[in-house]
Amino acid sequence: MGYKSILVHLDNSETLNERVGVAVSLAQQHQAHLIGLAPSGQSRIPGDAYFEPATRLATALQEQRDEAAQLAVDQFNEVAKQAGLSSIEPRIVGNDPISTLLQHARYSDLVVIGQTDFSRERPSMRAGFVEQIVLGAGKPVLLIPYAGVTQPVGRKVILCWDASREAARAVDAALPMLVAADEVEILIINTGGGDDNPDGPTSGQDLAQFLARHEVKAKVREMTTTIDVGNTVLSHAADIGADLIVMGGYGHSRLREWVMGGATRMVLDTMTVPVLMAH
Repeated sequence: MGYKSILVHLDNSETLNERVGVAVSLAQQHQAHLIGLAPSGQSRIPGDAYFEPATRLATALQEQRDEAAQLAVDQFNEVAKQAGLSSIEPRIVGNDPISTLLQHARYSDLVVIGQTDFSRERPSMRAGFVEQIVLGAGKPVLLIPYAGVTQPVGRKVILCWDASREAARAVDAALPMLVAADEVEILIINTGGGDDNPDGPTSGQDLAQFLARHEVKAKVREMTTTIDVGNTVLSHAADIGADLIVMGGYGHSRLREWVMGGATRMVLDTMTVPVLMAH
């Protein structure tokens, strides 16, 4: 079992090389085909400064986006070449970033994107890009923090578990990385309000036994917290030196807006290590 087709989002962010580096490393590990996708179309988010009408200015802006997409592809090719990865496929697609990524994600095992840098991104992109990819891709999404990442990713993994559907999907999506990990910790966080899972009790030992059948040796840790779950997860990851967090992506669509659950939102905004999410 492994990822055989990995899709990485290419843009003009300062952390592109690190994101591509993680994707290249995973492609090597799993002998996967790596697709570098550079959308060059204008944003379709209403109110976005880049949501311009068809004017001469729009044409000039499109030319700038095309040039930026080509530069991103050039970086992708260079990183892959230096790593000796041969099965790569750069793509420049002239559609808006969100719909393009969602479309191409359907034919990939794993999607790699970057965390939103709140100090640089436009407000409209802050509110929509990551959420729509995580909740709409239908495939697991690996988010790379803009603050940087230490290679390799996935040696020491925290697996957040609450026995929910989203958490179960995240476990299944992460299995190829869990099998390859040196350490896996099943983290169960109790908030003191009773069982948060309406379908039954949370059993870390049942999950550990399930993983053992896949040759994944995992230990169970239960924690009780009075603060929010997202901060607890990130704090614990820092304490034990984890290099990957696996968790369900909680949220739903409401009147064209993608609304994330509290813990999911906190982790997406303040993550310091890569996070693999599945919805």
